[in-house]
Amino acid sequence: MEEESIEILQRAIEIEAFGLDYYNKLKGAVEDREGSALLGFLANAENEHREQLTSILNKYGAEARKTEIDTLMADILMEEGIQNIFKDLMAKDRLEIVDAIEAMKLGMEVEAKSIDFYKNNAQKTPEQDIATLFNDLSNWEREHLALLKENLRTLKDEGVWYGYVPILEG
Repeated sequence: MEEESIEILQRAIEIEAFGLDYYNKLKGAVEDREGSALLGFLANAENEHREQLTSILNKYGAEARKTEIDTLMADILMEEGIQNIFKDLMAKDRLEIVDAIEAMKLGMEVEAKSIDFYKNNAQKTPEQDIATLFNDLSNWEREHLALLKENLRTLKDEGVWYGYVPILEG
């Protein structure tokens, strides 16, 4: 495996680790059942993606690097203003609707960056299994983005979380 492909996989794992941390923290700060279920679903999906990527990385004889959340935040959320919003949200034990709206916007931005990352790197990597996984991840992240957009709409328009519990819980 080329060193560039290993670096791309490392970066992908970091993106998913960031999403996992973000959605888990938000889930704990949301008292609403629908909101908590949605964020739990997204956290679980990010964890699944991270595990799939780690498995491929391990298959090629490499191990995932451990990166601190502050480093990931600075790297993934490059703009200082967005980093400040992230820090403020992560410091809260309870999210009000106005906070939840900001959290959805930030989540949408991270999902959009993930989509671009996977789409662009699927074309760069010579390893077919990585390219296939990246194309799949790009599609799954599009679905996450759509969920966040719908949730943002209901939070703004109705002041409630998107009612997705029966599907998410099973």
